[in-house]
Amino acid sequence: MSEQFVPWNSIAESVVDYGERRLSFPDGLASPCVTCRTAPCCTHLRVQTFRTTNLMELDLTRYLLNFERIELGLAPDGEWSVYYTYPCRHLNRQDFTCTVHNTPRQPQVCVSYNPYNCWYKQVFSTRQSPLSMRIDRQRLEYLLAQVVFDDNRAIVDMPTWEALAEGFDQLPPLAPPSPSDPPGPDAAVLDWRQQVIALGSIAGPE
Repeated sequence: MSEQFVPWNSIAESVVDYGERRLSFPDGLASPCVTCRTAPCCTHLRVQTFRTTNLMELDLTRYLLNFERIELGLAPDGEWSVYYTYPCRHLNRQDFTCTVHNTPRQPQVCVSYNPYNCWYKQVFSTRQSPLSMRIDRQRLEYLLAQVVFDDNRAIVDMPTWEALAEGFDQLPPLAPPSPSDPPGPDAAVLDWRQQVIALGSIAGPE
């Protein structure tokens, strides 16, 4: 797989055509993680949710998208989600496998995750999903241009879910950003190792 394949960089880059596969029962029992080509569960970290009823609350969406590696999601019930989009340090960026799988270092939240009903794959591997809309700067500008407020700056009209989906599909594709830098060394781990080495040198051999 090319080193330039960075699905966490943009919505367009993360879209994958898996085709219409038909699986036998034994094939279906195989973990879907094995054939996942983007590992969205390991590249999209939800850090906050909020709702919007007025201009200032909605303006938060503009503020958040001023930061690199932030993407927003909008659910059908109106809840917004904030995602930090960058790979987990244990993700192999060549084949998108977990380098600490089945080891004590793998977090239990990952161990217990059900890959047979993967919400992340349904949302972050497609351009449009009925579960959540992905919002980048281009899509947000399209949405904000259609919101109506009253004199008190309360939201009185928003485009429907169907209208947004149709409008997003008609937006021209954006040029992908430059590939992300590889992860740097973990300063906390390096500091811990230095302390352990220092303690060992003080104790000396038994």
